[in-house]
Amino acid sequence: MQLEPDEDGHRLTATVQDSWQLRWWLLSQAGSIPVLEPVGLREELIGHLKKGLGYYLTS
Repeated sequence: MQLEPDEDGHRLTATVQDSWQLRWWLLSQAGSIPVLEPVGLREELIGHLKKGLGYYLTS
């Protein structure tokens, strides 16, 4: 794990196990932290967030 200063605060780089728990935690933090890489995970999370937002925008 590595934490570095960034123009927006800090950047955390870590190697973690790919799991549903990781996705659950990342989605719970969606308003606070962006996932930059891996791109596939980032795109998956974006898809989940767009789908969830769609439930509120069509009401």
